[in-house]
Amino acid sequence: MSLYSDYNNIFVSLFRLNTFDTDAINNFYNDIKNKIIEPKLLDPKQVIILIEKAFMHNIKYYPSYLALIKKINKEYLIKENENLLLILINSILFNFNNNKTYLDHIFDPNNSIHAAIINDDIKSFISYTNNKDFNINQKLQIVIISSNAYNQYSYLYNSFAYPLNTFSILELCCYCGSVKCFKFLRTEFKTEITDTCLQFSFIGGNPYIMKECLKEQMPNDLCMKYAIISHNIDFVIFLMNTYNININFECCCEYNFLQGLLIYLDQTRNFQNCFPAVAINFTFLYDILISHGANINAKDSYDKDALYYSLTNKYNDTAKLLILKGAEVKRNTDGYNDYCHFQIAVEKNNYDIMDFLIKHGANINIRYQDGKSFLHYAVKLSNKETMKFLIDNGLDVNILDKDNNTALLIAYKDKMMDNIEFLIEHGANINLGGSAPIYQALCKNDIKMVEFLLSKYIHTKDKCTYGKSPLHFAVECNYNEISKMLISKGYLVSEQDYFKKTVLHYSVEKNNMEITKLCISKGVNINEMDCYQQTALHFATKNNNKEMVKFLIMNGADCNAKNDSDETPLNNAIYCGNNEIIKLLIMYGADCNACKECLHCAVQRNKIEIVSILLHHIKDINSLDYCGQTALSIASEKNYKEIAELLVVNGADVNMTKSVKNSPIYCAVTKNYTNIAKLLISHGANCNLKYNGLSIIHYSVKNNNKEILEMLIHHGVDINTKDDEGRTSLHLASTNNYAEIVKFLVLNGADLNSKDKFNITLFQYALRNYNVNIMKTLILYGIDANTSVENGLTALHFALWMHDKEMIVFLISHGININCRIEKDGRSAIHLASIISHENPKYNEHCVYEEILELLINHGADINAIDIEGRTALHYASEQNEIEEVNILVSHGANINAIDEHGRTALHIAAQHNFKELAKNLISHNADINIKDIYDKTALYISIENNYYELENIIASHYNS
Repeated sequence: MSLYSDYNNIFVSLFRLNTFDTDAINNFYNDIKNKIIEPKLLDPKQVIILIEKAFMHNIKYYPSYLALIKKINKEYLIKENENLLLILINSILFNFNNNKTYLDHIFDPNNSIHAAIINDDIKSFISYTNNKDFNINQKLQIVIISSNAYNQYSYLYNSFAYPLNTFSILELCCYCGSVKCFKFLRTEFKTEITDTCLQFSFIGGNPYIMKECLKEQMPNDLCMKYAIISHNIDFVIFLMNTYNININFECCCEYNFLQGLLIYLDQTRNFQNCFPAVAINFTFLYDILISHGANINAKDSYDKDALYYSLTNKYNDTAKLLILKGAEVKRNTDGYNDYCHFQIAVEKNNYDIMDFLIKHGANINIRYQDGKSFLHYAVKLSNKETMKFLIDNGLDVNILDKDNNTALLIAYKDKMMDNIEFLIEHGANINLGGSAPIYQALCKNDIKMVEFLLSKYIHTKDKCTYGKSPLHFAVECNYNEISKMLISKGYLVSEQDYFKKTVLHYSVEKNNMEITKLCISKGVNINEMDCYQQTALHFATKNNNKEMVKFLIMNGADCNAKNDSDETPLNNAIYCGNNEIIKLLIMYGADCNACKECLHCAVQRNKIEIVSILLHHIKDINSLDYCGQTALSIASEKNYKEIAELLVVNGADVNMTKSVKNSPIYCAVTKNYTNIAKLLISHGANCNLKYNGLSIIHYSVKNNNKEILEMLIHHGVDINTKDDEGRTSLHLASTNNYAEIVKFLVLNGADLNSKDKFNITLFQYALRNYNVNIMKTLILYGIDANTSVENGLTALHFALWMHDKEMIVFLISHGININCRIEKDGRSAIHLASIISHENPKYNEHCVYEEILELLINHGADINAIDIEGRTALHYASEQNEIEEVNILVSHGANINAIDEHGRTALHIAAQHNFKELAKNLISHNADINIKDIYDKTALYISIENNYYELENIIASHYNS
């Protein structure tokens, strides 16, 4: 039990450390070393983690904790960047001026209220409170962690209670056990005691503070947690017995509070599910648990068992004991986040346990969901001894994961030269895997790695993706040093990949003259074709590389070699627009007539200099491309006037075409290219062509191009030619409201009375679209203004609907029948004028309505004309309650008592709609109030029937009179 006692006392002393004395710290370190680390109860890193946890809850003595960690680091060669406390002290997290850490800052009595509280320096504390800027409600931080550092080291903070929170001044006094400051705050400021104050009092450990807090707050589970962290068994028992708060078993294990753990077991007898939480390396604890029936295979909330934790902490004796006592060795994994016990041993480089696990049934050939074996992970962890152990025990060194990676590939990716050599020496296939190490090295231009791998007998016939050899790969990446090294090692420049490309193809494609020359010197076939029948010269011309082109030609490259698209290197040169390369190719025998559509290509790219060069060598200037176009068609379609002129001058046929849509004149006119059209027409282009039913003249009208139209007519094109729907160019001009074009056509003899296949005239087109300018023009040139469309609608009807007074005046002056009627309903112009404001509400100008009405009446409109229902204009005006219009009509002799087919007068309508003012107006103009409709109703009867009381009184008053 002395071992137990020493273990417990050391960690109680650690969490309750209260000295800065160097000798005392040295003696304490020796105790930790001799009684914890050397007996292998905990390893140095585990001890450091516990020291860091203790520091976070006893910050006053941080220099002492720092001294302990540095001693462990020095003696056991622990890297400083693995220690949270050293990260803090070294200002990675705490940055202040003059190289002072945050902890130095808060302990400086001249600068920090923190120091006054931590040291319970009441004099300094009072001086701070007397400062005019002092705020009793301010929040203080014991640990300030930058967001970047927190993100980087967040995995280290999970065990700490409040690494990022801020506290009130009183809470901080409780945390530090600063009783003098506590009393001062309570006396002078009546500061409130919070539940956090009570919780922190169990960390600070001052009885007076704890007593005062208990007067105002009730303890909870967090109080028990802090009592456990403080390693004060009296506090734990007090909370358990007085307030019936259960000991937190997992917290005891986390903070290595062995005494609290034993009391928990003694008090609760809860042995059944304690195994997973036990993280203390004492086999006698497991004996106790097992003897009391605990489930040795029980799992905690993280689905981890006791064997997992013993293996994680490298408690080998404990792990062996658990296995011998019946702990189940987990042999498989079910997911990426799952584990098996053997995996933990591999990760910890624990050969002793690996051997023990294998002897007790562990499966060394387990594969994870990603297909990785233990060997993959051992390589990743760079555990050479573990790698050897696994291979010696039968694990396949060449096993592949789901990404087709071997352990060797992983070693290469992590630049583990020793591991690479080790694996190769133990049978690793250097060319196996989705991307063998040689290709990985080539991707990164890693010359040393390539040299190293080549020294390990890389086979020159082994190929990578798309059948590329390492040499293909190196040349494609422009890695000349590696390329030359591979050639010197026997890689063939004539070797072809799956695309039949040689090294020469790649070197030329990458504009690499050095490797190209080397390939030629090695005897590669300069005219070798790839799977698309492209030679190196094709690539050189495509790259616009004159120097490379000349070099290849000088070394025998065929200038007329054709690829599978029937294109020669000259085609590529034309695509690139390089005059010098084109001249060079032609000089050395490139046949322009064997070059597919070379003239078309030059025209397409608007390269007039190249066109000029080719015209000296092309035999057929009128050849058709695969679209059926000549070079002139392309120039016309693209509006390249200079090229078109050059082609015409050199004999291009302006009418050469396979189809109308590809003819030069069609392209020019439909695209509205006036200059091109003039050029073609002046050189005899056939202007009577039709496409989709439209002739060339139709297209010129559609584009509103008077210049082209004039030239077409001048060259004898039939101005009255019709399309498939019987429309002339005048129809199209009228439909599109091109007034100037209409005038021009009419003046040049266009038939004004021409009808389309639907028997529609030009004027009817204009009328339907209400093209005023067109209608005026046609009327001026002799079209009858009374021409109507369906239902007898004339221009006058449309003008009234459009509220177009100017057009009405024009029509009247040109003989329009002012009393013409709409066939469907019998309405005349006077009817429409009476309702214009109703049917066109957007025109709300009564003065204009009245002007139009006056205009019609003054030019002979029949004011009493009736529609098919017997209604006059007065009926219509009354229906719209248009009093001004009613007055105009009556003043010009409208029959105020006119009746419709239902016997209704205007007064009946006013009564029906309760138009009171209108009724008064009509009666004032002597409307007969006694007239009855066909239903024997007078206006008064209608007003009474509809409960129009005011209107009733108005009409009735005239009966009395």
